[in-house]
Amino acid sequence: MRYILICFVSFLLLSCTENDRMTFVGKPGVYFENYSNDDTIKYSFNMTPYDKDTLLIDVKLMGPLVTGKESFRLEVLSASTAKAGIHYQELPTLIDFPAQTVTMQLPIILFDGDEALNSSTVFLQLQLQPTNTMDIGFPDNTMLNISITNMLIKPEYWDKNFIDWFGEYSKVKHEKCIELMGHDFPLTYEEASSWNELGLKYWMLQGRKLVDYFVKNPTRDENGDWIEPWEPA
Repeated sequence: MRYILICFVSFLLLSCTENDRMTFVGKPGVYFENYSNDDTIKYSFNMTPYDKDTLLIDVKLMGPLVTGKESFRLEVLSASTAKAGIHYQELPTLIDFPAQTVTMQLPIILFDGDEALNSSTVFLQLQLQPTNTMDIGFPDNTMLNISITNMLIKPEYWDKNFIDWFGEYSKVKHEKCIELMGHDFPLTYEEASSWNELGLKYWMLQGRKLVDYFVKNPTRDENGDWIEPWEPA
């Protein structure tokens, strides 16, 4: 019985070793490290003082490291409504992955030259594609969706990170924030965390300033409901 058990364990160990080895055999594969196919990056130029900005997207390597010139293909899907040269800088079809590293940053340059963005949103949909030298890592992490506008959009981190300081979201409240602060909220929570030397304390102080305004100036939101004062953390 013990002999059978030892043989079985040995078989499992050999199988695991072989599977691990096979994982790293063949072409390296690429995938978007921080985004799945269902995610959307919501970008608004209303959140920045710039008319041009660069998104740096992490592309991760799966499998053996690149040693020579190996490239993956980046395809702009037909569902995209954003136009190259107007809403974004045209992207190369083939992109070289740097040697001896597991992550590279893919720069996507966005433009705010279209007045239509003041009242509408365009979409850029990109997908990683295999080549003769590179494969796809995880199929569910090969598509990147970006919405581009100049309109007011709710920060994605409001309900998770900022609700204790700014209360329930409304567009009227958001617009008053911009008026009082002199700027909009940054695109990401990471940018908000390092906005200035005060870090997150800056936003806590701005939340208190905002609630003080609504205590002294009762205001209705875009739905006609009163904005109830809240107790900032």
